[in-house]
Amino acid sequence: MIKKIFVVVAMLAVSAGFAQDASVSPFSYFGIGDLRFNGMVENRLMGGVSVFADSIHMNIKNPAALSKLRLTNFAVGGSNRSLTLKTDGSSENAGQVNFDYVTLGFPLARRLAVQFGVMPFTAVDYNLQNFNEEIEPAALYRYTGTGGTNKVFFSAGWGITKNISLGATANFNFGSIDRSAIYQVDGVQFGSRERSSSNFSGWDFNFALHYQGKLSENLELQTAFTYAPEAEITSENFLEISTIFANANGADIPQDVVEVDLEANGLASTVVSRPYSYSAALGLGKPLKWFLGGQYEFTKGSEFNIDFPTNTLGSYQDGNRISVGGFFIPDYGSLTSYWKRMTYRAGVRFEESGLMVNDNGLKDFGMTLGVGLPLGNFSNANIGVEYGKRGDISTIGVQENYVNVFISLSLNDRWFIKSLIR
Repeated sequence: MIKKIFVVVAMLAVSAGFAQDASVSPFSYFGIGDLRFNGMVENRLMGGVSVFADSIHMNIKNPAALSKLRLTNFAVGGSNRSLTLKTDGSSENAGQVNFDYVTLGFPLARRLAVQFGVMPFTAVDYNLQNFNEEIEPAALYRYTGTGGTNKVFFSAGWGITKNISLGATANFNFGSIDRSAIYQVDGVQFGSRERSSSNFSGWDFNFALHYQGKLSENLELQTAFTYAPEAEITSENFLEISTIFANANGADIPQDVVEVDLEANGLASTVVSRPYSYSAALGLGKPLKWFLGGQYEFTKGSEFNIDFPTNTLGSYQDGNRISVGGFFIPDYGSLTSYWKRMTYRAGVRFEESGLMVNDNGLKDFGMTLGVGLPLGNFSNANIGVEYGKRGDISTIGVQENYVNVFISLSLNDRWFIKSLIR
């Protein structure tokens, strides 16, 4: 048992070093980056619906569901993102392999379980340029950014009655973002560069209420409500300005580097104000057979605020997401057909992210489809695909068509149980 714990902790520590992976999206320019989906692959394959709870799966977005966990569960997930970026008259393709989460959960008592792990929260990875020929002399603007923020989380779920559960998650946020903005005038040897970096740290919390009960012998109802209060994340900042020139290989060589005194401007240490959010979900199903659920999520995006750097703030309005999805198992106990024991999942979602681009809200639509593959001992692997569209050329000037492929592994075992020898 000690060996198992050591291996898991080591994997969590190593994974934390890879948690800041890329977004490959121009929308990651704004704020603290592109928001990642903070949930399990099983939930994402149902359009993001996270109301479902059972005895062999964890649920990062709904910690109250942990109270149903009966086995020690180790889960790890990743994805591959293929992106086609379109503007008026041009198109470009990009791709990225992402780490999504690694987590361990186990029951402490009959109706009490805990979970901890690490996952990326936002990602920044953009390389944008604009050559403005409408001014004299013409000028080139180049913007790059890398990094992101991550969460180390600890959750607990407690069943206060047979049907009602409470849960809470404490998240420690950490990470860094590096940005660069370069301005060059046509025909002039030297350009100017502004380079900044921010290191983030701070706590946020999520609280959940879950109900699960039978409406009849074959029909079960599940409902859930989650609430994340407003959080303030500290940002330690750095800024330098320099002149640059390009060498024969095209590399930018800085000259006359000057570090800006942010302390004098009150910007050396600032706060990122993350707004409150909540979700409400409802689902119906037959245990071990099928489930269908719907979920509404709201974020008070109009209260999001970041003081540094000011040129990446953008503007925000309140955001929301509507998700519908579920699963179907042809025959959970089949002894003759592996296909009948598989879990088939599907979902659809529509999101108004809250980010305003060119005075229009950024919208996101996605459809998911996937399967859960039984591995024995209640363990399973999950694979699936998501197709979606974010943005619109006619309103904000940019559109992303994306295909995400997900894969996860969920391993179950009995820990902390003494064997009896007679």
